[in-house]
Amino acid sequence: MQASFRKVRKALIACVVCAALCPGVPAMAETLSSLQEQSNQLQQEASSVNQGISALSGQIASIEADIETGNDELEATQNDIEMTREQLAIAKANEAMQKEKTANQIQVMYEKGTYSSLDMILSSSSMAEIFSAIDVAKNLEKTYSDQLEEYKAIHKTVEEQEKVLEEKEAALIEQQEELEAKKADLQSKRSELESQAAAVQADLNQVNGQIQAKKEEIAAEQARARAAAEAEERARQAAAAQAASSSSGSDDGDYSYSSSSSSYSTSSGGLTKYKGVVYYGGHRETYYSQRVLPGGGLNIPGRHVAEDGTIRDADGYICVASSDLAAGTEVDTSLGKAKVYDSGCASGTVDIYTDW
Repeated sequence: MQASFRKVRKALIACVVCAALCPGVPAMAETLSSLQEQSNQLQQEASSVNQGISALSGQIASIEADIETGNDELEATQNDIEMTREQLAIAKANEAMQKEKTANQIQVMYEKGTYSSLDMILSSSSMAEIFSAIDVAKNLEKTYSDQLEEYKAIHKTVEEQEKVLEEKEAALIEQQEELEAKKADLQSKRSELESQAAAVQADLNQVNGQIQAKKEEIAAEQARARAAAEAEERARQAAAAQAASSSSGSDDGDYSYSSSSSSYSTSSGGLTKYKGVVYYGGHRETYYSQRVLPGGGLNIPGRHVAEDGTIRDADGYICVASSDLAAGTEVDTSLGKAKVYDSGCASGTVDIYTDW
């Protein structure tokens, strides 16, 4: 109960002094909260923008793959067109050659009279030979005509193939142009988002810097408040001790002690009534007075006030409080050997029991 009361009392004093000396801390905390909210919003915006950039990059990659496929198909089509044009040139040449050949043969048969009816009659020994000669002439003419028609058909077929391939080529070129235009549009949008992302990141970095600076400012104010609270507590204890020393001593009912404050002696650099905080042996030393906290519930055999104003046990150990060490633990202090009899102070602190 004694230790608990000591903790609550010190916490209340610290809070009151902090509020009195640092009225700006709540306002700074509110500003910090506002900055953190801005940071969260900017982080969400940055995440959204980056997702948009990622989506556009995926679309651009897909379009680039389509463009590459289209280029391959266009190249193959253009190769087919080249081959078809070569075939068409051959077909045209064959057709022209056959046309000329057919015309020449017909001219020989009819214009020069090589196979004229009169020649056939005069040279034939019978009607059968006449009809046979006529059939030969007709068959020969038909053969040339059929070959000419065949070449014309080939010519027409190749021309149609060429037309189909040229239409396909035009469609592929148009498709590629559309894909390139879409790619350029997406790249433009991605560039805009990247610029936006850079701006958001710059804002975020600025806000985070302000947050860090504000945290450091608040920590500094809190440290000053704690120091002020401790100074106030020491001043209060000193005032209480002075008031008590000017009045008649009295027994609190639980124990008795005598004080020889005028003969206090402390080593150089040690804890004193007016030097309320020192660092010694890896710990922080403070003190609390039995005049403020009588400590009647503490079991201290041979309890008495030493010449230096410290409360000691029968063996001469200074009585101290510690939240890190178990009761009965011996510890070195700036005022000498001590033993733990109380708790409830801050971690890392040894609180020396005094009559100051």
